[in-house]
Amino acid sequence: MDITSPGITKLPEDKGAVAGDSANDAKESVTQFVDSIKNTGSQLGTIASDTMSDLKADLDKLVARSSSMAGEELAAAKEQLLQKMSLARQSVDEAASGVTASLKQGVGAASDYVKESPLKTVAITAGVGILIGMLIGRH
Repeated sequence: MDITSPGITKLPEDKGAVAGDSANDAKESVTQFVDSIKNTGSQLGTIASDTMSDLKADLDKLVARSSSMAGEELAAAKEQLLQKMSLARQSVDEAASGVTASLKQGVGAASDYVKESPLKTVAITAGVGILIGMLIGRH
């Protein structure tokens, strides 16, 4: 017999299924977060590497030509190199902002999981602490 009042939500019969769903959601969130960080880090590394290679090539060209350049031409080349350095800094800053956003999203997901399952989080943390303590105690 099921008696419900308006505004009262019926609890699920299988509480284990709810806990399993919550654990699966947390695992999926963590996996997505880690993948996002890996991809963003890879992109940041690629951007930084490409940018540094371009700057090095430009600097090498400038050094090779500098002995034959006049004052105005040298000043213009210097200004051009400084502009490229500024653009490089902007692209790295933008990529770093993407990493920061991904980290904030991951921290938010972890925070939500802890708020949804505080006892489970404490139990997992305690288990990991005991495991680490046992490993350290062996040596």
